[in-house]
Amino acid sequence: MSMSFDHQLVSLATDFATEVFRRTSSFPKEERYVTIPMLREDALAMIEHTALGMAGYHPIDRFRLLIRARKASEDLYGRLVMCRTIDLLTLTDMYVLETKYNAVHKLLISIIEALQRAVQNLPPSSIW
Repeated sequence: MSMSFDHQLVSLATDFATEVFRRTSSFPKEERYVTIPMLREDALAMIEHTALGMAGYHPIDRFRLLIRARKASEDLYGRLVMCRTIDLLTLTDMYVLETKYNAVHKLLISIIEALQRAVQNLPPSSIW
């Protein structure tokens, strides 16, 4: 992977997570101990696994870390949809978050697929 893709992915993931923190800061007080920590934990896990996956590890380790980043981003997105369904997020909030999610997810998938092509013994990412 080129450094530009590495930097771009980490930057997009950080931007998405920052937006999650910003958009959840106005949630009602009763969401402070369950919903907000759940969303923020997924956002931080996505950044952590993305950053580690872009580090200079062996391709198989990078693959595993990026699969975890993809899973964390998908979990986060599912929870954001739930928040929109129960009106914790406005349509505008959801549009902004969904746009950022799609950018991260698309780049993650393309990097994971590139790793699969580069390394012969990697399993299909769908089984992770």
